[in-house]
Amino acid sequence: MKKYLFIILVAVAFVSCSKATETRLIGEWKIESVGDCGWSENAKWTFYSGGKLEITDDIMFGKKDSVQVCSYDVFTRSIVTRYVRIEGSTMNGVWRVEKVNSRKLKLNRVELLDGNTQGAYLRREFTK
Repeated sequence: MKKYLFIILVAVAFVSCSKATETRLIGEWKIESVGDCGWSENAKWTFYSGGKLEITDDIMFGKKDSVQVCSYDVFTRSIVTRYVRIEGSTMNGVWRVEKVNSRKLKLNRVELLDGNTQGAYLRREFTK
């Protein structure tokens, strides 16, 4: 009986941690420029409830005033590590949530959607 209770508690922890992370993600996040790499002043990611993500003027697009609409979902692989899976954009992949609070967001892409980690690494830092 204790074994089943423990499994249920772990499952609830995974779900509640993902939901809390998704709630903190929702909103407009402006990309922080790191060095002189040509970021647009309008570069931002906007997360909506229900899994919709709009990425505007990210340097990876190669053209100004561009918007990509894609989907995302939040999940965990352990109790403390949260991830965001992005699909339908040039930013596709699995992103580890390094930090998320009311003002700061740090994401690292750790793998591509096919599970490959070679060439997957990207980092984005944001402020609200």
